[in-house]
This record gives sequence, C-alpha cells and structure tokens, in this order.
Amino acid sequence: MTCNLCQLYLDKKLPIIKENKRLNIIPYFLRTFESKRKLMISNPVKIWKSLLVEKNINDKFKKKVAKEIYGLSNFPNINNYICSKCGKPVEVYMLKYIRHQIITKMFDFFSTNEQLLTDLEKQIIKKYLELYSNNIMCKDWKGHYFYFYKIFKVPYPLRNIVSPEKYQTKKKYNLEDQIYFHPKASDGFAQECWEAIDAYQNFALNLNN
Repeated sequence: MTCNLCQLYLDKKLPIIKENKRLNIIPYFLRTFESKRKLMISNPVKIWKSLLVEKNINDKFKKKVAKEIYGLSNFPNINNYICSKCGKPVEVYMLKYIRHQIITKMFDFFSTNEQLLTDLEKQIIKKYLELYSNNIMCKDWKGHYFYFYKIFKVPYPLRNIVSPEKYQTKKKYNLEDQIYFHPKASDGFAQECWEAIDAYQNFALNLNN
C-alpha cells in the first residue's frame, strides 16, 4: 500500500512526463505501411515495456527513464528522504511511482496517435485501461474517461449506446452551443445575461438608497 506523504514528495520531486506529439506517417517510399507503423508505434512501446519489468533503480534504469520518460539528459537528484508517516525511505515507493509514470506515458502516446492503432491493438489497450485506470498514482494520469474518449472517440458512458461514428457526426452539429445559446435554456447564455441585468439593477437601487 502506498504512503500518501511519500507520494506527495514524489509528486513534487519527480519531473512530469515528456509530452507526446502526434506522429505523421514516415515518408519512406520503399517501406510498407505496416513497417512504418512498427517504427512509430511498436518500437517506443517496446522500450517502455522493458522499463516496466525493471526491479531495481540503478544508474542504467535512471538514464533510460530520464531520456525516454522525462526528456532529460540526467535523472533528478532525489534525497534519501525518510517519511515521517510510514518511516520508510522514499525509494521504497519511487520505483512504483516511476512505473505508473511509464504507464501514463504509454496511454498518452496511444491517445495522441490513435490513428495508427489497429482494431486488435485498441481492444488490448481497452483491456489494460480497465485494469490500470483506478490504481495509477502518477499526477499526470488524466483518467479512464479521458483516455477512452481520445482512443475510441466516444464517451465511456455511451460506449454501448452509440457508435463512435454516429457520436462524432452528432458532435459536429454543435448541440452544446445550440443549447447554451437557446433563450429558454435554464443554464445558458440567456440566463447569464438575465442574472447580469438583475445584478446591475440591484446595484443601481443600492446606489439610489
């Protein structure tokens, strides 16, 4: 079980994960699409998975994490902090925290480059998303609903109700804006205007009194 105070310390001391960029198809004319996709998807994931199986925080592991996860040349200096709550060195939890950062990095990568994923890969990702979603201690973890929507293009609560294609089509209608600006909306632009007018009138009455 993780100590909350140790986690807070690691939240402050360990860097945030390096931001993933959306990948474009590599313009190698002699390569097939699958070979290009392997270069862009499989190779980075293979590196991150190799870090997940490490059992010790050694110099080699730190160097790889600094480069692959943080985008830094050197691993940050973490003091040999002894937690006042659990009485253990923070290193006891640091490997677990870094593993959760790696998992977050992977899901961020998938959600940014979902256009390159096959249907089979998406099903595997869905399985692991369900497995990890409630247990991640990394502060950069954006939540199950966020990653599900980014990868599958439909909100998680609607996954069994509407197809991604139909949802995206309806989303283009800007229904939220139509409701927000409708004059009869109970919580929208018109209501905000009436509240502003009421506030101004009350202010004017108070000045006169």
